[in-house]
Amino acid sequence: MRSCPEETNPFENIYRVNGGATFRGKTTATETSTTASDTLPPQITTPACPRNRFLTAKQNLKMGFWNVRTMNQLSKTEQVLKEMRQYLIDILVLSETRWTGNGLEKFSDGYVMAYSGHPSVHRAGVGLLMSPLAHKAMTNWNPVNERIMTARFVSNHTKMTIIACYAPTNEADEEEKDAFYNMLHSVTKDVPRHDVLCVVGDLNAKVGADRQYCPEVLGPHGMGEINENGTLLIDYALSNDLIIGGSMFDHKTIHKYTWVSPDGRTKNQIDHFLMSRRWRSSLCDVRGFRGADVNTDHILMIAEVRIKLKAQRRKTNTATHKQFDTDKLKDPDIRKNFCISLHKRFEALNLLGETNDFDVENIWTSVKSVYHDVAKANLGFKKRKKEEWISDDTWKYISKRKETRTLILNTSSPEQKAQLQLRYKEEDKAVKRSARKDKRIAIERKAAFAEEAAKKGDSKMVYRLTNEIVGKKTNRTSLVKDENGDIISDPQKADERWASHFEKVLNRPRPDDPETVPDTPFLQIDVSADPPSTVEVTTAVKKLKNGRAPGVDGITAEMLKASLRACMFVWTALLVAIWNNEKVPKDSTRGILVKLFKKGDAQICDNWRGINLTSVPSKILASVILQRLRAALDSHLREEQHGFRPGRSCSDLIFILRLMVEESREWNKKLYLLFIDFEKAFDSVDRDTMEDFEILRST
Repeated sequence: MRSCPEETNPFENIYRVNGGATFRGKTTATETSTTASDTLPPQITTPACPRNRFLTAKQNLKMGFWNVRTMNQLSKTEQVLKEMRQYLIDILVLSETRWTGNGLEKFSDGYVMAYSGHPSVHRAGVGLLMSPLAHKAMTNWNPVNERIMTARFVSNHTKMTIIACYAPTNEADEEEKDAFYNMLHSVTKDVPRHDVLCVVGDLNAKVGADRQYCPEVLGPHGMGEINENGTLLIDYALSNDLIIGGSMFDHKTIHKYTWVSPDGRTKNQIDHFLMSRRWRSSLCDVRGFRGADVNTDHILMIAEVRIKLKAQRRKTNTATHKQFDTDKLKDPDIRKNFCISLHKRFEALNLLGETNDFDVENIWTSVKSVYHDVAKANLGFKKRKKEEWISDDTWKYISKRKETRTLILNTSSPEQKAQLQLRYKEEDKAVKRSARKDKRIAIERKAAFAEEAAKKGDSKMVYRLTNEIVGKKTNRTSLVKDENGDIISDPQKADERWASHFEKVLNRPRPDDPETVPDTPFLQIDVSADPPSTVEVTTAVKKLKNGRAPGVDGITAEMLKASLRACMFVWTALLVAIWNNEKVPKDSTRGILVKLFKKGDAQICDNWRGINLTSVPSKILASVILQRLRAALDSHLREEQHGFRPGRSCSDLIFILRLMVEESREWNKKLYLLFIDFEKAFDSVDRDTMEDFEILRST
């Protein structure tokens, strides 16, 4: 049965049996063999915690903590995720992850891991593995160092702060221990006093069973004898008004200890769950589940807290998250149904009349609405699902290893236990061999797909598959530093920091010594000012590049090209209305600013570059105007002008430069090259100076 402390006495237990009656008392703790409750979460009995006046919830929050020894092995992450789903854990605090750097890693089914590790060495490390609901409830997080990280969550009635820890061992240097606890004290002081504070992880501390040493922190159900790290932990708990949850509940000894020595003889309780004293009545249970197995010498511990997390409503643009699955347009039947549906919907709009009096914004809203409705019905949205590379054979090896672990736990004979431990090691080697084989097969399969894509000229697919094969991940962190170099953990403040950065980059101050405007006559060119024709619009649509991300309207080039014949009259009428009214829709003036990592520290804004995702339909009119200007200006440009000219690309200049280098080497002649790289050259152009030169007005 599972116990829960009462508000008046945290060490007195309340139990509820299946019939509904309750009784108060204490149970005796005797060590027995593994039961069903060891391998699966208990489902027969439910805790009868007293109703808290601050926190109410229909179900408990399950918070696990586990030292997994390393997450830097093949299939280790998938094994941990499987155990987390099996035990229905909402938040799992991981110690000794051994991942480098910090960031957010997304997995299948919406699970997300926030991690903090050493910048370059695979050692220590802590992580917070969250279910989809828990991730939505997280407001901010802060990777302090390789041993400490914090995260804050929103519940129905209050906020909860979790400090994930991995403390030095008892044999570590005193300086290392002092540095850890000094930082832990500093981080704890920054937690708002009204938050539910939980300090969780492998603290490598034995607090002992004698609660007379500190009854304010310890409960009557601890185990073992206190060591030096235990004294440091109790002092920390005293100074921050915390309780050690693992000592509060009466369980069998097999459900109390958290670590087992390799020989199976030494068992200690060194992983702990600390909680604010004022919220102790919300802590319902802390116990171990020995059935969970990922080849670690630590036991999975689960604490149940009567808190219900609340998903945060963040203001986001749905166009940046949901994109129509335009790959389905490659199917002739779907493409045909898509065009027919669009044609039928547009016939009712009657856009072929006089366009002088049309409201451009209303026309555009109608056109966009039709495309959205038809695309939802025929295409649907893209589903980003991570490929599962682990085979069924590997999972069978994992299940077999887990069964052997259960036999080890149930065996009392030393000889049989030694034989089973040897068998467990062999099965663990089989798991690793099979996982390596699966990974190799998955890489070879992706390499074959990349080779086929290269033959077809699909460079985008080649680039994506290459990054997946080499494991290149450039945008795993959501943290950013302010101008003073301090990390910003609040997402809202981080967005403000990015907005301020790009506003500064894209709006450079006017130069102190601007160039003087030369007194030269303007070039008179003959450019047509007639409204766009159907031929021009058709040509412009055909020139749009596939595979480009859409703008705020969500319409892609593939959708426009698929409906070229059926809906060209609509786009021509819309562009003519824009031309005659000299007004463009609001979506054409808006864009989605996306940041792309370049190199260096990913937390520094200057190491990112921004690209603007503009509306794809707005590029049709821009292409028509550009084609008219290009035809009129090409004959007046200098002979040396390259780039954005047919037959005069920058690659031609690079080829000529390479020939010059080869000839200079062949004839043993000196060649001097000067390379000038302007920082943010395009963004640094002063628009006012361009106005003075009449560059913008003349075009």
